[in-house]
Amino acid sequence: MTSRIIRLLVPILTVFLLFDLEYTVGTLVSQGERLGHSTILVNGILTPASFVNISVKVSDIVILIIFAFLCAQYFIYHRLPFFESRFLYHYGFLMLFVGFGLTSLLWNAQAFSAAQFFVSLLYLAKFFETCLIFALVHVYFKEGGRVLALLEPLVIAALVAALIGLFYTFTGFSEGWLIQDRIQFFGILVLLAMMFLGVVLFPRSGQTITALGQGTLWLVIIVMSISIYACGKRTVIVGFLAGLTYMFMRYMNKQNWLKFLLIYLAFIGVGSPFLLQQVARSFDRESNYIWEGLAPQFATRLEESWLSSIKVPGLDFSITERFGRWLVAFDHFIEQPLLGSGFFGSPYVHGFLPDSAFLQVMVETGVLGAFALGGFMVICWFITPLKKDMAYGYGLGVGFRSALIAMVVMGITANNVYAFNLFGMFLVLAALNADISRDHHAV
Repeated sequence: MTSRIIRLLVPILTVFLLFDLEYTVGTLVSQGERLGHSTILVNGILTPASFVNISVKVSDIVILIIFAFLCAQYFIYHRLPFFESRFLYHYGFLMLFVGFGLTSLLWNAQAFSAAQFFVSLLYLAKFFETCLIFALVHVYFKEGGRVLALLEPLVIAALVAALIGLFYTFTGFSEGWLIQDRIQFFGILVLLAMMFLGVVLFPRSGQTITALGQGTLWLVIIVMSISIYACGKRTVIVGFLAGLTYMFMRYMNKQNWLKFLLIYLAFIGVGSPFLLQQVARSFDRESNYIWEGLAPQFATRLEESWLSSIKVPGLDFSITERFGRWLVAFDHFIEQPLLGSGFFGSPYVHGFLPDSAFLQVMVETGVLGAFALGGFMVICWFITPLKKDMAYGYGLGVGFRSALIAMVVMGITANNVYAFNLFGMFLVLAALNADISRDHHAV
C-alpha cells in the first residue's frame, strides 16, 4: 500500500512544485505574507516588517507529517536504504546543514524577539520539509518507480508553465496567483530545460523521455527558452545562459562540434532581442559612481571600499545595491564566522537581505553551514550518471550538471536555496540522478 502511495505521490509532487507548492501548502506569516518575505521597503531602505499575526497552515503540518512518515516507514522497516553510501553522502550533508541551522538559531536566540525566533524556526522546519523531498524520490525508485513516470508529467507541466509565463509577460502581469516569485517560477523552468536538453542532445538508442517523440520535446524546450528570456529577471537569464554554455562547451567534440555550435548560436539568437533589452535596462539611470543613490548603509560601505572610485555610468540600482549588500553581508560574516547570526537571521538581526544564497548562508550559519551546503553541491556534481551505455542516464547526467551550474550562478544574485519550490525541484533532479547512477534499470 505504501509503495503505491509513494509511486503516485512523487510524480504529482514534482508537478506541484512547478506551480508553487510553497504557496499552496506553505507557511503564512503576518497577514498572509509568505514566510521569508519578512522585510518591506521604507523610503528605499529594506526594513524588517512588524509581525502581528503569525499562523501556520494546517495543511503544511500535514504535509510535513506525511513526508516524514513515508520516509521513516521505509528507512526503519524496509531494508534500511538510508545507510546506502550514495544516499547517505547526499542526505547527510543536507541534514548537517539543518543541524547547523538549528544550532545557530538557538545560539543567537537572544538577538531575536519571540515572534522572530518562532518565524525563523518555522522557516527552518519548512526547509527540512523540502529536504525530505530528496528522500521521497529515493524511496520512489526503491519501490519500483520509473524515470519516465516521473519526468513525462513534468514535460507537459513545463510546457503549460512556460505558456503561462509568456501570458503573464506579454499581458503586463509581472507576477500573480500562479507566478508569485518570478525567480523561483522561471528558475524551475531553467533546471528542467537543462535536463530536457541533455536528453535530446545525448539520446541513447533513439530513446526520449516522452512518448510524443524528440520533435515535441524540442518544441517544449524552445517554448521554455522563450519564456525564460522574456521573464525579465536577469538572475534567471544569466543562469540559463551559464547552463547552456557549460553544456555546449563541455561536451562538444570533433564529431558534434558543428551541430552543437549551430544549436548554441540558435539559442542565443532566439534570446537576443530580450538580451539586448536587459542590457539596455541595466544602464538606464543617471549616475556615475556605483554608490550614488543607494540607502545610507550600502552607500557608506561602498564609499569605504576600493569600489568607490569605479565609474560605471548609468548602472541601475538593482546591480549597484547588490554590491553594497554583499560588502555589508561579508562584514557581518566576519563578525560571527563560525555559526553566523542565526538561521534566517539577516532580516531580523541585521535588517537586510544579502540577495545572494552563498552570502546569506554564510551570514546566518557561518562556515559550518556553508561547508555542509557546499558539500551537498559537490557530492551532487560528482555522483551523476555519465556512463554512455545508460539509456537516459548519460543525457540526464549532462543535463543535471548543466542545471547545477545554472543553480549556482543564480545563487550569486538571489537566494535560491531558501526558495522552497526551486530548491525542491533541484532536490528531485539530484535524487533522480543519484539513483540512476546507482541503478540505471530504473529508467
